[in-house]
Amino acid sequence: MAEPFSFTEVQATHILDMTLGRLTRLGRSELEAEMEELRATIAELESILSDDSKLRGVIETEMTAIRDKYDNPRRSVITHDPGEMGVEDLISDEEIVVTMTRAGYIKSVAAAAFRTQGRGGRASQGARLKEEDLVSQVVHTSAHAFLLSSRTRGRSTGCAGTRSR
Repeated sequence: MAEPFSFTEVQATHILDMTLGRLTRLGRSELEAEMEELRATIAELESILSDDSKLRGVIETEMTAIRDKYDNPRRSVITHDPGEMGVEDLISDEEIVVTMTRAGYIKSVAAAAFRTQGRGGRASQGARLKEEDLVSQVVHTSAHAFLLSSRTRGRSTGCAGTRSR
């Protein structure tokens, strides 16, 4: 059977002769040294936090270290795209409802604004009309679709498309 500690006879005798107080002082001195280190660290950190220029210096030093550690050349290439950008690219393609009145007024509303009315439900007002004007057309379409409408006399109503709101 192997012994857990390999002390000589003389060492074992000296350890047994030490008083309990001396043994606890050995551990206490190490704890006191550690406590002094922690107090010094706390004092240093508080001085950094209280002085703005020291704090900025520490941040700069740490950020430089991070940059140096993870710095590598750019892998992606940024180039100019010579392609054209049209009005359609700026407008999201969503479903809309276009209403036209007999007086020639046109209005587009997002389709999500409409809801199904149940039996006996109260209707929501879809359009405010002038007296004696009626909704003549209701078209469900998308924001990128072109609409063309004309009157019975052949004149255009001024609607080139739903994009011009």
